[in-house]
Amino acid sequence: MNKFKYIRVLNNKEIRYLSKEYKDNLYIVFLHGFMSSIEGEKPQAILKFAKKNKLGFLALEYSGHGKSSGKFTKGNITQWSKEVETVIKKIVKKNKFILVGSSMGAWLSLNQFKYFKDQIKGFLGIGSAPEFLQNLMWKKFSKKNEENRLISDWEVDKNKKIILMPGRLTAWKGQETFIEALNLVNKELGYDSFNAVILGSDQGRDIYTKKIKRLAEQYRLTSQLKFIEHCKNMPLAYKISDIVISASVEPEAFGRVAVEAQSMEKPIIASDIGGSNETIVDNITGFLFQSGNAEALSKKIVEALQLDESRLKSIGIEGRKNIIKKFNVEKMCFSTYSEYKKLLN
Repeated sequence: MNKFKYIRVLNNKEIRYLSKEYKDNLYIVFLHGFMSSIEGEKPQAILKFAKKNKLGFLALEYSGHGKSSGKFTKGNITQWSKEVETVIKKIVKKNKFILVGSSMGAWLSLNQFKYFKDQIKGFLGIGSAPEFLQNLMWKKFSKKNEENRLISDWEVDKNKKIILMPGRLTAWKGQETFIEALNLVNKELGYDSFNAVILGSDQGRDIYTKKIKRLAEQYRLTSQLKFIEHCKNMPLAYKISDIVISASVEPEAFGRVAVEAQSMEKPIIASDIGGSNETIVDNITGFLFQSGNAEALSKKIVEALQLDESRLKSIGIEGRKNIIKKFNVEKMCFSTYSEYKKLLN
C-alpha cells in the first residue's frame, strides 16, 4: 500500500507527496494537472513502473490541491512551480530525473528547466497544457465561480450576511460612524451575525486608515470586518453583498453608492443628507438614518439583518425599478436638455 507523506515548504504550507527513494538512481517526477491530485491512475501506474525498474519516484500535490494545505484560489503557476522546485530539492536532491507532466503539470514541468537544467534527463507531456490563456479558460468559469473566488479573496463567510461599505477612506465618508455602529450591532445580536467589508483606498491618507483600523481593533471587530483596498469588479462586489452602507457625514451632491446599490438590487442604508434623500425611497428601496449617528445606523443595520430573504429581495427589486425610472440615459439627457432650454428662453 502506498503511503502518502507531508513536507513543509514556502510559507509553512504542508504539501502531500508520494515517493519511492533510491539514493543514486534516476528518478521519475510526476506533476498532476489543474485541480487534480496524486490519487489518480496515472501517478499510480508510473509509480508501479518505477518500482519494477528500480527507479526513484516522486509525485506531489501543489497547495490548494488534493490534501495539501492552502487555498486553491490563493495559488498560481509561479507559486506552484516554486513548490515543485522546493520538494524536488528536498526529495530527489542531486539525482538525475525525468519529468512527466499531465495537463497543467506540463507547464510546471517546463518551468523546472530554469532550476534543474543539469539534472533533468527528459520530459514527457501527457495532454500538455503549457499555458492558460484567458479566452481558453477564465471565460468558461461560471459567474458562481467568480463569486466564490471573490468571497475567498475577501476571506468572508458566505454563510453570513455581508455588509459592504464602498468608498474612498476619508473622514467625511463616515467609516468611523460605520465601525461604531457595527460595535453596537454586535452588542445586540452577538459576534456571529454578519461579515463587513470596508472597500476603498485611502489615496495616501494612511493616518486616517490607521485610525479606523485601531478603532476596529478596539471594538474586537478584526475577525468580522475586512479592509479591502481595491476591487476591479464592482458589480460583483455588490452582487455578493447583502446590505450596502453609505454613511457620509457631509452632504453628497449625488451619492453614487446609493444609486449603484439600488441598480444591483441591494438594500441600501444611507445618511439622510445630500443626494440620498432624493435617490432613495425610505423603507421601500432602502433605509435612511440620521447622519453621523452611530446608534441610528446600528438600528437600521439590525432591522435589515433581521429581514427575511423575500423582504430583502423585494427591497432590491423596488430599488432597481426606482433607478431605471429616474436615471435611464434617455431621461437624464432629456432633463438636462430641458434645463438648458429653460435658461436659453
